Amino acid sequence: MLEGSKGVLRSRFEGARQAAFGAVFSAALLCAGASAASAQTIYDSQVLERMEFSPAQRAQVEKIIEESDKLMAEIFQRYGIDPEAKPDFDKLYEARHELQDLEANEKRKMKAILSRQQFKYYMGLLQQTAANVIRATRNKP
Repeated sequence: MLEGSKGVLRSRFEGARQAAFGAVFSAALLCAGASAASAQTIYDSQVLERMEFSPAQRAQVEKIIEESDKLMAEIFQRYGIDPEAKPDFDKLYEARHELQDLEANEKRKMKAILSRQQFKYYMGLLQQTAANVIRATRNKP
């Protein structure tokens, strides 16, 4: 019976761990651009600097990133997350639902204006950033 309990606990832990990684991933995805609030933090994917856009696309992308950065800053403030500090896994986990909603909204908007190739590259940049954030949560201060 004890062995079965360990399996249930392990299963619950794994589910919580995956949800927390999802929250960390969402946080990384949301800071796609470099605004004053998120510039040069671990969460910044530097999309505006690392991608090429038409003038019309650039204006739209800048607006999307500005909106996301503003909302992200509000979420971070609400949950006591310091974007300049080492990522706090527990706080990101607490904020996960709001972060994931914001992420989905940003990706939907970006997909509507980017070409298929641009969107694929955009997602790659975001995934690299998420991996960096996840690694940073594991490193000791």
